[in-house]
Amino acid sequence: MIYKKLTLFLAEITVILLLYNIPSYNNWFYDRILTPHFNFSKQLEHIGIEDRKELRYGHSYIVYLDIVRDLKNIKNTVLLLPPNDYLHEMGINDIDMVEPALFYYFTGVNSVNANSPNVHNANWALVAKGYGDIWLKKINTKQQLDSLLELYKQYKN
Repeated sequence: MIYKKLTLFLAEITVILLLYNIPSYNNWFYDRILTPHFNFSKQLEHIGIEDRKELRYGHSYIVYLDIVRDLKNIKNTVLLLPPNDYLHEMGINDIDMVEPALFYYFTGVNSVNANSPNVHNANWALVAKGYGDIWLKKINTKQQLDSLLELYKQYKN
């Protein structure tokens, strides 16, 4: 019984060693596992939750957090997100708007888009001011919200 287990173990090790001598697997092994640029001490410096989220989700995540930095302290905030086509037309190409659920996951702030069923709950909006600038604007009246919705409905997404 022990000889059978030992023989199978040695056979497995031999197959693994032969497999990683094939050039494509060998390259993968050295590129992904034994990377020369992997710095363990640098990875330990960025072990916090926010650091890992920034590394995983990238530039857009950082921009979303920057946008809502001032809204986190305001209760009952519902942010109206503009369509991507509107942002691109206004010269804002470095971010893409996400779905409201994903925006909430990233930032913790409730949001809606122009097609959401509860869009009339929005009390803040992201608007483009000029070419390339995006601002937070408080929605004070229903007319302001309706004019923004009319503007956003021209755009596909």
